[in-house]
Amino acid sequence: VGECVPDEWERELVALVALRHATPGPMEAIDLTPGERDWLSSHVSNEHGFLTWMSDRELRMLVVDVIREGERLLFHDPHYRDEFASWLRPNGANSPDGITAREAGFGPLASGAAPWLVRTFDVGPIMAKHDAALAEHAPSLLILWTGRDEVANWLNAGEALCRLELVATKLGMEFSVFNQPLQVPSIRDRLVHEFGNSGCPQAIMRIGIGNKEHPQHRRRASIAVREPAN
Repeated sequence: VGECVPDEWERELVALVALRHATPGPMEAIDLTPGERDWLSSHVSNEHGFLTWMSDRELRMLVVDVIREGERLLFHDPHYRDEFASWLRPNGANSPDGITAREAGFGPLASGAAPWLVRTFDVGPIMAKHDAALAEHAPSLLILWTGRDEVANWLNAGEALCRLELVATKLGMEFSVFNQPLQVPSIRDRLVHEFGNSGCPQAIMRIGIGNKEHPQHRRRASIAVREPAN
C-alpha cells in the first residue's frame, strides 16, 4: 500500500473530527439548500455510495413509518432494551458519552428511572412515537445506499457516512442516524421494494441545526473504554 498525501481540503475535514457530533434531540427548522445537498451527495458518490433525499411528503412519511416499525420490533426484545438502557444517563449527568433521558424522549420526572423503565417494560410504542416525530420534522431526511451489501460495501458505507458527517459539520450542521430500522432484514427489504432500488440501504439520517440549550458531548479520544452504566 502506497502513501497518500492529504490535500488542503482533506486536512480541513480532519480538523473537524473533534467538532463532529450527533444530535439526538429536536433540530431547528433550517433546511439545506439544493446546492448544499448536491455537494453532500457528490462527496458520498466519491466513496461509492449514493443518497436519496426525502424531498416530498409521501417519501418522508414512508421512511417515518419504517422508523416507527423498526423501533417497535427492536424494543420488544429484552436484550436490545438492556443494551439501550446501558447508554441512558439521567438529565444533567456528567458523563463522557451516552444519551440523556431527555434526548430519548423521557420527561423530567422519569429521568433517573429511565434505564430501569427501558429494561423492565416494552417501551417500543413510546420510542417509536418519539423517533418517528424526530424524523417527520427533520429539516433534511435522507437514506445512504451502496450498490451491494458485501464486506467492501460496508467499508464504503462507513467511509461515505464519515465524509458526509464531516462535510455537514463544515456547513455548520449536525446530524443523527436512525439505525433501528436497518437492523431488521424485513424492513431493509421493504425500503428496497418501496424505492424500487437495486442497492442496499445502509443508513437513515437527518441533518439540521441542533438544540443549543442541550449540546451533545463527544467522548474524549483519551477514553478508550466505555464506563459501565450505573
